[in-house]
Amino acid sequence: YDLRLMMAYLISRLSTKFSNYNIFVSKRLAKNSLRVNKNRRIIPMGVDLKKYFPMDKIKCRKKLKMPLTKNLILFGGNSTKNVKRISLAENSIELLGDDYELIKIDYIDHKIVPIYINACDLLLMTSISEGSPMMIKEALACNKPIISTNVGDVAEQINSLDNCYVLNDESPQNFAKKIKKCIGKNKVPNGRERIKEKYSLEKTADSIISLYKSII
Repeated sequence: YDLRLMMAYLISRLSTKFSNYNIFVSKRLAKNSLRVNKNRRIIPMGVDLKKYFPMDKIKCRKKLKMPLTKNLILFGGNSTKNVKRISLAENSIELLGDDYELIKIDYIDHKIVPIYINACDLLLMTSISEGSPMMIKEALACNKPIISTNVGDVAEQINSLDNCYVLNDESPQNFAKKIKKCIGKNKVPNGRERIKEKYSLEKTADSIISLYKSII
């Protein structure tokens, strides 16, 4: 963690202590809060399903001028942030050889993020800490396989979905092995249905409105 991240973390934890009611994006964050009472609710951020949806992979690669035959692995998060652990992802991909390439999308126009997700073969998240990562949900909305560390609510999001994995062994060798297995399996998860059921923008909005009405 860098100093700014630690300060933000401490301030957010203190704020829960003095708030009348708290909304958390994951059960893990709620569990770690300083204030243990009933005045809290888990409401993950929702996904815009009109923006994130399955697209043709080859067309997306051509649009972005990306290699058509390589196995492209999308890095989950801003690689300049220490918490995302880009080195773990890079070391994992390096073990797989030249047929695999790690794609980073730091600070790109958010409008083309769905194209990048659909152009890649899977989403790789190597973070040491997360709340309820949006990139996981956005990738699921596009029916993309996912490999991730066991952070935030990722395990809950991808539980039982085909070709999606949460890894507790965080060695580059284990990540490389799972990436190769995931691509070799060549199956897409039905993540979009999961997002529709639990994480759509409409469901998030309805939950927040319902909560505010109950407090008022």
